[in-house]
Amino acid sequence: MMRSLCLVALVAGCMPETSTPNAARHVAPAVVCTSTGSGASATGGDINLSETVVTRSTPVMGMVTATVTLQNAHPTEPLEIQAFTQTGSNAWSMTASTPCDVLPCTIAPMGMILLTFNFAPMAIGELDGLMTIGSCDPDEGAAVIMLEGTGLGTTLGLSTPVNPPVSFGSGPIGTALTPQTFTVYNMPATQPLGVSIMVTNTTAPPTFTVNMAGATIPTNGTQDIVVTCTPRIAGTVTGTFIVTGMATFGDPVQFQVECTGTSGTLSVVPSTIALGDARIDNGGFRVVETVLLNTNGPPLTIAAGHPVEQPAIPHIALTPAMPQSIVMGPGSSFNVSFDPGTVEGPVSTMINLSAGSEMVSIPFSANVVRAVLDAPANVNFGSLCVGKPLPPPQELRIKSTGTATIHMAQRPELEM
Repeated sequence: MMRSLCLVALVAGCMPETSTPNAARHVAPAVVCTSTGSGASATGGDINLSETVVTRSTPVMGMVTATVTLQNAHPTEPLEIQAFTQTGSNAWSMTASTPCDVLPCTIAPMGMILLTFNFAPMAIGELDGLMTIGSCDPDEGAAVIMLEGTGLGTTLGLSTPVNPPVSFGSGPIGTALTPQTFTVYNMPATQPLGVSIMVTNTTAPPTFTVNMAGATIPTNGTQDIVVTCTPRIAGTVTGTFIVTGMATFGDPVQFQVECTGTSGTLSVVPSTIALGDARIDNGGFRVVETVLLNTNGPPLTIAAGHPVEQPAIPHIALTPAMPQSIVMGPGSSFNVSFDPGTVEGPVSTMINLSAGSEMVSIPFSANVVRAVLDAPANVNFGSLCVGKPLPPPQELRIKSTGTATIHMAQRPELEM
């Protein structure tokens, strides 16, 4: 790694193995140093840096600065600067104060300039560089400043690519299908990433559920998320899997998911309820038919109570309440009760039965009739004398004045 190869001051040409040279900054054509000598009293100036290692960190797409003082520490000789050469990450840039904003330049004895370094990362992680300063210092020749930078941020991504929509397959309504696990990561990253997790739904209760509403993904770590589909209706339902956490890169992760609910066919016995004549007898509701519901496939879900929709006819009652589902085989049954009340004439309606996405209709009809027997209150034969002939017979008429047909079970009897 760069941060362990070169230490404080490096001779010209010492370069980290992993560095990639960039274009030199303010590089002038090669010049010949005008000063010669050696040792502490040699002519040619004496280069001195306030810092030989600059360390900075900032969020990606941000910027932070650092200032290094370059001094000519020689009391009598000027220092000639030939070149500033930067290598390594291009997240670093440098500007020099006058007179070294143009090279070559000369720094007077005991004079100084300021080197301003800007670190503006566009990527996450270590972004190191090296600034080599070529001078006419007879002792050092070149001085080196190590640039250690870290771009801060997080990266959200999906470990295993998917080809949306991701299908969970099909299964009976109300039965959970095989869950699927999706793994998201936070890498490269310099810090943990908090995320929120959800799957959009268009049904209630929800078709898609996740095993967590949020999580914190470790730095350069992963998080498994389990999604389950429980079909609520027949047919294909889609949703959107979404993970979001305001990551520096890759936010949000989202894709479409789908699953299909299957149901059986609803059957009903009998298919028609036709009562014919129904007499008004003030006896209240009485059971006139038992209806059996069944299915030839997966259970059919009933939301609540009876799966019945019917016009507002107060003379029909359905008992008892239905279970939550109709299961193939035994099925489910309920009674249809009818009270003619005081309404005469034809009565008809449709009893609509629904379960799951299936619906059947049973026609219901009855003819409400009233039975009224009309007969004389009494018959007067006059006086009867013992031993005398009977008076002539009298005709007694009994008739029905209602809407019902009256069937006589036996002959009328005469009470004296």
